[in-house]
Amino acid sequence: MEALMPYIATGWLALALHIAIIIHIVATYIFYRTYLEVIEDCLSDIALVKKHRDFYGNGHWGRIMREILIRYMIMTPAIFKKHEVIAQWKIQKLPPRLRFGVKLSRYSSLAIITAMLLLYYFRLRLGVR
Repeated sequence: MEALMPYIATGWLALALHIAIIIHIVATYIFYRTYLEVIEDCLSDIALVKKHRDFYGNGHWGRIMREILIRYMIMTPAIFKKHEVIAQWKIQKLPPRLRFGVKLSRYSSLAIITAMLLLYYFRLRLGVR
């Protein structure tokens, strides 16, 4: 079985993964730095958005917590049933390009995590440390 598995240059994969992580972090930071308030204004009908804005404020960690709320609210609004039932039309008020930016940020982070797991698997498989 070992003969059938091709050699994978994990060093190059690790470098590509590091570059992808850096690009993802910078792009996500710029996107949310530019559009977080615009997204929150479009979603101002939702009481949970207002509560998070008032509670967490505009500090570094507060912005991160608000980004996480926005990301989950757009991707899976059903998880907030305990607090408030979020109608789909409220999320559809957000312009498509901003929804696409939020979804792209989420999916790229999932792709990076998957790539990290695959890289870890191949390094274990090949015995590279």
